[in-house]
Amino acid sequence: MTLEYQDIAEGGSFILTNYNSQPGQRLLKKKDFYKIIWAQDRDRTLTIDGYEIHLMKYQMLFCTP
Repeated sequence: MTLEYQDIAEGGSFILTNYNSQPGQRLLKKKDFYKIIWAQDRDRTLTIDGYEIHLMKYQMLFCTP
């Protein structure tokens, strides 16, 4: 599932997608986006900028470009 809001006047967008979906995987790799990663259903371990990050269920991680 992917939901997208585009603000044509300001040139911005907000995209909400499932981490496990193919569009979600592509968006995670984009370097110029702010990202909010939410461990919604279970604990997750992610590698970000070479660091291993452990998120417990329901925790969120905010990433800047």
